[in-house]
Amino acid sequence: MTEPRAAILLYHRVGSPTTDVYGMSIPVREFRAGMGHLREHYHPMPLDELAHRAASASLPDRAVAVTFDDGYLDNLVEASPILSEFGMPATFFIPTGGVDDDREFWWDTLERLFVAPQSSLPAELRIDLLEGARSFATGTPAERLSTHAALYPVLVVLPPNERDPIITSLVEWGGQPSPRGRPQQRMRPRDILELATRRGHQVGAHTVEHSMLPRQTREVQRLEIDGNRRALEELLDRPVGTFAYPFGAFGDETVELVRESSFRVAVTCESRCLESGADLLRLPRLEVTPGNSANFGKWLDACFRAEAPTFVL
Repeated sequence: MTEPRAAILLYHRVGSPTTDVYGMSIPVREFRAGMGHLREHYHPMPLDELAHRAASASLPDRAVAVTFDDGYLDNLVEASPILSEFGMPATFFIPTGGVDDDREFWWDTLERLFVAPQSSLPAELRIDLLEGARSFATGTPAERLSTHAALYPVLVVLPPNERDPIITSLVEWGGQPSPRGRPQQRMRPRDILELATRRGHQVGAHTVEHSMLPRQTREVQRLEIDGNRRALEELLDRPVGTFAYPFGAFGDETVELVRESSFRVAVTCESRCLESGADLLRLPRLEVTPGNSANFGKWLDACFRAEAPTFVL
């Protein structure tokens, strides 16, 4: 008999923003169609239940759990009503750094500066990075896109105390102040509380500053993991037992720290289905992107029939 297989789906955003350089946003129509497909052809269940069933070798075949990373406001406004309409449980992994103000994620600032349409930007960027001074041409959309592609991999591995001053200098260079007062992209504490009260919705941890944990010191990792859990538990007044590794990045030390922080379940970005006996602190997820959401049913069915390529950022 074939071993029952299950999948944890990873979403980030639901909507159609002006730019989506990271491929995180699923149009509302496609998301609704995807949830309908899951309800009709799969066995949806909460993430913690799916993990428990995997550990006890009692997975029903074609079990699916839905998860969201990063805590964007559209999770509450766009995704949540559709999830509720289809009776679809979901877990939302939320970083807590910056939720009390209007601070963007650093990667959204980078996209706003170099990818979104701009009326005026300096024709050249000169900036001090850790490896030394760098210059980038930024006079045309193509040059700005190239600059974005060069800066992102440098910034993504830095600890917040090294990354944030660089982001600040980029904002000052571009004359594009932090967009306070604009329609917010991230959930604030009141939004997180509202989300957590909705039937079938659970909140999980995703570090304080969404740092790539294996590239940080052990102490920084511990602060990111424990600080996020404490902040969420204080806000929600309940234990938080699930965790998502930012960028899907993890190693043995990071997993050990997540275990020490009393998390029962942790998810990665390894792109494959799971079977009974899976390591509950290294659970894989299949990411739903604009590239596969239009043919969601065929894509997910194919993932269940054959292993998808493994990918860890």
